[in-house]
Amino acid sequence: EIKKYTGVDFSSYLLEVATEFFKPSGNISYVNDEILNFVNTTEGCGLYSKALVYGAMAYLSRQEFSQLVDQLNNRFVNCRDIFIGNIPNKHRAAKFYRDKADLGLNLENPKSPIGVWWTPEEIQELGHQSGFEVEVLTMPPNFYASEYRFDVSLTRR
Repeated sequence: EIKKYTGVDFSSYLLEVATEFFKPSGNISYVNDEILNFVNTTEGCGLYSKALVYGAMAYLSRQEFSQLVDQLNNRFVNCRDIFIGNIPNKHRAAKFYRDKADLGLNLENPKSPIGVWWTPEEIQELGHQSGFEVEVLTMPPNFYASEYRFDVSLTRR
């Protein structure tokens, strides 16, 4: 059960869309911020029991992801579960490029148009280092990008 929801995004446009379709009320709020700044500076961290990171992994470096999970572990002490979704799978990048010209994009650069691509093993290692059990999840086959994306569930040990 979710009693209160706080959405965080650096894109004011996406927050406007969220506001239009998921109207803020007493239990729904939106914050225009970078995720790392939010987890490093927000007050009331003990109120959060779950975290959802969706579609953002391509835009975090490995160091930033490690910092994110460390802060969720250290500051958000009641956050037991973290779901991270829509992660580009480096092992399956060829499926993404199958019908496209290889644009020579760097799969390690969070500032590139395609962002960082991850292996499930990298996420598992970083999650374990931060004190979480990690379960790699297959995306539903009807999801348009299921051939080259995956999800993970982190649970506090």
